Amino acid sequence: MKQARGKYVILAGLLILLSTVFYRGKMNEFPSFIHAWAQSDYYALAKGFIRNGFDFFHPRTFNLTPQFPAEPPPEKEEGITRADFPLHPFLVAIIMKVSGTENPWVYRWYVLLLSLTGLVFMTRLGWRWTGNAVPGLFLAAFLFSSPLLAYYQNGFLSGVPSLAFCFAAFYFYYVHLSGKKLLHFYSAIAFFSMAALGRTPFAIFLIGVICMEFAGWCRNRHTDPRKLLALVLAVLVVAGYFFYNLSLGKKYGSIFLSRPYPPENFSELWEIIQQVFRNWKFHYFSLVHYLVFLTLLIPAVISLLKKQWTGLQRSVLLYLLIVWTGALIYAFLMGKQFVRHDYYFLDTFFPVAALGTAWLLSFLSGWIKARPLTGSTLALLLVIAMTWLSLRTQHERRKTGFWDRIGITAANFKGADVFLDSLGIARDAKILVLDAYAPNIPLILMDRQGYPVVNTSRDNIAEALGRNFDVVVAQDRFLASDVVAVYPEITDHLRRIAGNNRISVFEYLSEPQEQDLLTLLGFTGEELVFTDSLDFSRLPDDRRWTKISLQEDSICLSCPGSGLVERETRYGVTFRDSIPSSETESTIYIRFKGHFLSAGLLQQMYLVISLSAGGEQGHYQSYALEHYLPEPGKWTEFSFFTPVSIPAGMAAELSLYLWNAGGNELFCDDFRLGYYKRQEI
Repeated sequence: MKQARGKYVILAGLLILLSTVFYRGKMNEFPSFIHAWAQSDYYALAKGFIRNGFDFFHPRTFNLTPQFPAEPPPEKEEGITRADFPLHPFLVAIIMKVSGTENPWVYRWYVLLLSLTGLVFMTRLGWRWTGNAVPGLFLAAFLFSSPLLAYYQNGFLSGVPSLAFCFAAFYFYYVHLSGKKLLHFYSAIAFFSMAALGRTPFAIFLIGVICMEFAGWCRNRHTDPRKLLALVLAVLVVAGYFFYNLSLGKKYGSIFLSRPYPPENFSELWEIIQQVFRNWKFHYFSLVHYLVFLTLLIPAVISLLKKQWTGLQRSVLLYLLIVWTGALIYAFLMGKQFVRHDYYFLDTFFPVAALGTAWLLSFLSGWIKARPLTGSTLALLLVIAMTWLSLRTQHERRKTGFWDRIGITAANFKGADVFLDSLGIARDAKILVLDAYAPNIPLILMDRQGYPVVNTSRDNIAEALGRNFDVVVAQDRFLASDVVAVYPEITDHLRRIAGNNRISVFEYLSEPQEQDLLTLLGFTGEELVFTDSLDFSRLPDDRRWTKISLQEDSICLSCPGSGLVERETRYGVTFRDSIPSSETESTIYIRFKGHFLSAGLLQQMYLVISLSAGGEQGHYQSYALEHYLPEPGKWTEFSFFTPVSIPAGMAAELSLYLWNAGGNELFCDDFRLGYYKRQEI
């Protein structure tokens, strides 16, 4: 008894230690980094239950424009969406309501604790199959340190709780096969069913059990009506909600994918396989994980050759082959999704790999019993190596920068709910977000439903302006480059109500009133604190402008000259200026206007604006000019107007330059640059 308790104490200590190492300081993070879009959708579901009176069968989010709309659209826009059985967002919503907080830590702790519970069941399965504490503990660390599971198991996706239920189902099913107790069988079927309800691909593992039982009935020529009834009920429940979910999507639409995305031919299938391997091979498992798995195959093969396999080991192999086949079929049907969505692996191949690893460890039971010290030492060293490699991958997955539009958007909308409250904008107001990048993220942070424009194309903006919204919100940083640049007339239809130097709130004007971008953002012109220009007629006396190559021929906008960035030039025209320090953090708006002509289609040609302070990179923003100069051989104006934050108490250096990463030839003319500054709100 003491030995049994000791195993659980060590297991608890191991899981707490690993959780501390991986998640210390990260348990209250807003959905961020890889697949923040999908994670924020589940977070929004939980918040939606609080706002819809906990109506379980009509889950909703803040997004009123589902990615897959209903045909015809519903009469009333409520944000209701098709969603796999939303048990986990619903339970999280209850916890949030009881605890009085809707902070992300509630959801993260819920998912983490469920995941750790699933690992406990897998550890117990390892103990049963090996009769030794070390393999079970090693299995727990092996699965925990998978970079993929380590990343998502304190997140928001329902796939992780379903995975935990699947692990519990594995345990109870194979305990049932050993002892034939119906209670264990019923427990297994219940957990398999809940896993499939929460995430449809987990139906693979329920179907696997059905196949196993059917094979047994055929072999024994006997059917247990009690087990058959349990399986029939499970299928009816899972299928029943599946079809209800279909009807929900048909009536209200869905923010979640609801159809297969298979490759169109075998050539595309091979490309998908190669791309998945390139993208995710060391995100699924580390190199050490793969080596461990391959090494564990050796004793299994030796045992097979010696004809020493037990009946249970053969049974597990049959089940693994069945569910592996099911996972392959599903992976084919959703092939295109696997390229960009690594979490699809958690729903399909990861449970197979987990059960397969436990099965392979069973062949080592004799070796470990004969060499306890060697086995324990080797297991510890492997766990340290897997943990270290997984932590390194977590660092890579959590990188952010100027390319992370979702992260920038979340930062810009932080505190937006309180800001809108201060403007008297009601919580039931509908918001049109002109540059959302991830549908639910800005709406969650504003705590209001609305219409997010994810892709700021002209057609999308025009369609969004026809919605029934109350106010318009846009990010100051992207308004000029991503909205006005593709829909210039929008400046005549918006009147600025207020802003906080990160986002601006506008009233929509059905009758246009002519105004420029400066007026749109609430500037009168008196806020101009600095201006400079470069006409490329001669080299300027101003030392702020460098790396200028003059071109004195007919290719100019305002002759006699223009600037030229040659193909072999990596960095073209550059502007640098020192910004004096101030006692408090401040914001200046940088306004740039220039004219460009490309000799051919541009590739990887950027106009970059950056700010460094105290030796560290601060603001960094790049504009891919190929998006703004679609016609080679024609002079085109490009402009931006963006806020830049200046840290308190330190001088900063502002840089604006052309980065010719793709070896392009580009002509430049008539640059205008200005700084605007207004009182912080």
